[in-house]
This record gives sequence, structure tokens and C-alpha cells, in this order.
Amino acid sequence: PEDPIAEITPLLAALPKAVATAMPAPIQPPRRAARTVVATAAMQQCRLVLVHRMPVPRTASELAAVQVALSLFGGGAHSRLFTEVRERRSLCYYASAGGDADKGLCLVQVGCDRGGVEAVVEQVGVQLLAIARGEFSSGELATAIAATQGPYRAIDDAPGSRLAYTADQWLRGFDQEPQQRIDALAAVTPAAVAAAAASIWLDCDFRLLPEGSP
Repeated sequence: PEDPIAEITPLLAALPKAVATAMPAPIQPPRRAARTVVATAAMQQCRLVLVHRMPVPRTASELAAVQVALSLFGGGAHSRLFTEVRERRSLCYYASAGGDADKGLCLVQVGCDRGGVEAVVEQVGVQLLAIARGEFSSGELATAIAATQGPYRAIDDAPGSRLAYTADQWLRGFDQEPQQRIDALAAVTPAAVAAAAASIWLDCDFRLLPEGSP
């Protein structure tokens, strides 16, 4: 069709506003001391996966705050993991953070040399704590918000993307149009970002090291 979005709009409008039966809540362990798990493989670099937990957002505004906090933490070249851990301190080859808010998970992935492992793990915690304390500029916040809004601005470029978005909204029960998501992200405050970051905690420190590493 010449206008695929117009074609699927009646279908989207006919869907119920939310799932009739509430989805089961994800299993979330109580806050506890982080575990360290070490494995080895035939490789030259170290691979770290730092598994963080966070509360599942209950509202659209809570989800927006989490999205912006994760963007600021490790969502791209503008993030603290990139600018502070990789660029400024040269502790790693790459560092990023991605979240699955519906499961209450945030995964930090890092590639580094064996000698930098401890410093990397420490700095990841330092940068998350700095965000939780509100130690970020208005420019950093604006960039994180813009980066998070980007995918929503392009969502109607492909009908499949719009349908997938609608399915996610339906399951969450938030029922927001893409423009409403964009507006919700624009409304995120520094205090909301700090609170979202403060709710994230390290649960498991997984280290895949080169064979023969001390």
C-alpha cells in the first residue's frame, strides 16, 4: 500500500487497551551482595558482563526515567561508560550498558585487558553512583534524552516496527503513542534520572578471562 501506516491504523485502534489478564510479575531477587563468577577461554582479551538489577517500571514516566538513566550510563558514545571508562581513563576497548526494563535487568558489557579488570569494575560502580547522586550536566541529560527519543521518531519508517511497539505497549498496559513516549522522555527531570540510577544494583560480576590468567 502507498500509506502502510494508514492501512494498519484501524487494526491498531481495534485492539484492547491492555491485556485482559495481568502478566505475571517477573522474579526479582532481594538486594544482596554481588557474586563474582570467573571462567576462562582461549582468548586474548577479557570479557566482563556485570549483571545489574532494578525495579520493573510501574508507570510510563518511571520507564522513561529508566531509559534516560541507562542512556546516560552506557547507551552510546555520549555515555559515562564510554567517555569516562573508555576514553578518559583508557581502561577498556569498549563498554556499554543495555537494559530490559520488563525483566528488571541492566547488563554492562566490557572488553579489556587482564590488568584492567578490577579498575573497570570499580569505575562502572563509580559512574553509576555519580549519576545516582545527580552529578551530571544539563548537556549530558539533553543528549541522553535525544538519543533515547531517536528510535521513537523513526518508528513509523517500517510498519513492523510500529506493530512491535504497539504490542509492547499493549503488554505493559501503558497505551502511549510514539509521540507521547517522546514527550514523556522530554519531561524526564534530573531528579528522576538520579532516582532511577539509585535503584540499579550489581548482582553478578561475570569475568571471562584468557586461559592461564592469574
